[in-house]
Amino acid sequence: LSDSHFGVNKKNLLYEKLYNYLDSVKGTADFPQILVFLGDITDTGSREEFEQFKTFVDVLKSKYNIRVYNLLGNHDCYNSGWQNWKTFCYPHESLYKFETDNISFYCLDSASGVIGKKQFDIIKKSMEMDKKSKIVFSHIPLYTSRTLFGMADSYERNRLIDLFNRNNVKMVLSGHIHCSESFSMGAFYQQSISSFLYQDTFAVLKINETSKSIFFEEKKLK
Repeated sequence: LSDSHFGVNKKNLLYEKLYNYLDSVKGTADFPQILVFLGDITDTGSREEFEQFKTFVDVLKSKYNIRVYNLLGNHDCYNSGWQNWKTFCYPHESLYKFETDNISFYCLDSASGVIGKKQFDIIKKSMEMDKKSKIVFSHIPLYTSRTLFGMADSYERNRLIDLFNRNNVKMVLSGHIHCSESFSMGAFYQQSISSFLYQDTFAVLKINETSKSIFFEEKKLK
């Protein structure tokens, strides 16, 4: 999910629709094991908005036993929201990775529009030591047709694209632009997903651990 913007005045019907979908696929191969929020979880970064988000996540964890990971978005940083994000959003740090047997998932902090040298060096060192196939999550896309909404530093973006091409990255998933866009970046694809709040949409990523194949699909909540 991306761009849920908790705090925007919208009925809870959207969340009920997601619960209904999860109920409909429970016990099947379509039931998700992991949920990743790709940033802009809240609209203004207030504690009240993060508390609303936590209530939502508590249902996902207690009723559906889904592991939830979170990325930091630019809206989450508004009004000193970083401290609230660290309090309410697992794993309480904005740069991290998690792994399965054959895949590494890298979660980046792009909320300011740039990665920065320190973060880039950490990612580079980790990827060069990591022989697994990789999927990268970033709130802000490397590139987008919406000129002002991609990563702000073209030099940094080009270094990331080169790094990802040389280190077995298969896909970069992002949000921020509230719509679906896909671009080939050489050895990997960048896929931006539509806003959960404004487009009633979420994305399904199916990964075959043996063949390393990846299937991506956006779904509209009914």
